[in-house]
Amino acid sequence: MTHRLHTLYGDVDVELIFDESVHAELRIKNVVREVIDSTNQPVKVVLSTTLQTDYEWHEFIEGIIEFGHEEISARLLGNKQEIASLTVQRSI
Repeated sequence: MTHRLHTLYGDVDVELIFDESVHAELRIKNVVREVIDSTNQPVKVVLSTTLQTDYEWHEFIEGIIEFGHEEISARLLGNKQEIASLTVQRSI
């Protein structure tokens, strides 16, 4: 099952897409900025990118996914501040 964590950061769409088989994508304005496909089962996955918000101003965006035994927690951070979060139950 695919899960999506979406938010607006300023006026920019930021989305973290992930599933239980450890495929994860960090998208900015629907453009994939970083992808992780893993054959092992990590406990934590971190994806990151920069986002230009002004002529010489950049924001650091992170997507953090933590895989627990019973649930998966996902967070989006903008400049180290949480901007969105989602926790889902694992089905495997």
